[in-house]
Amino acid sequence: MQRLDLQFYAFFMVILCGAVLGLLFDLFRVARRHYSLNWFLGALSDLLYWGVATVALAGALFYGNWGELRLYVVIGLLLGVGLYYWLASSLVAGLADLVLSTLDWLANLLVQLVLRLVWAPLVAVAGFIWATLRWVASWLLRVLDGLWRLLVVVAGWLLEPLVGPYRFMKLHYLLTKRRLKRRLRHWLLGPPRPRRK
Repeated sequence: MQRLDLQFYAFFMVILCGAVLGLLFDLFRVARRHYSLNWFLGALSDLLYWGVATVALAGALFYGNWGELRLYVVIGLLLGVGLYYWLASSLVAGLADLVLSTLDWLANLLVQLVLRLVWAPLVAVAGFIWATLRWVASWLLRVLDGLWRLLVVVAGWLLEPLVGPYRFMKLHYLLTKRRLKRRLRHWLLGPPRPRRK
């Protein structure tokens, strides 16, 4: 038989584990209610709770009574959960709800600060740079268009004396090409046959 102080220690550890399980259940319940999870995330949170509860119970049983599962373990767990819900559940749920609301408010405040102090100036600077680049691009296009028109006028003025000889040479080239085709066809195929009417 174990000493009395070890038995009290084991019973106290099991009662404490029951209170911790009740605390964890309250925290998960408040978080689920606060964030209104869908069915899939709710199922995942339940699975997470039972995993954490299993680890906590196994640790309490191992450290409290060296892994022995007896009737006083079940009584201690129920007593711990009952004491927690009787003494501290409403207080813990209210504090957890307050902490989550405060964290949401701080997160929203941080997002608004980032949006107004960082993002809005960046968007304004980017818009100014974009407008400046568009203005510079349109100015360059107008300048290049003016230069192109000037170049066309100057080229037309410089090439005007060459237009007449160019037309003369082009006409003689086309006539010569036509004559060569006729002679080549006459040489290869013979003289053209008269057409029947």
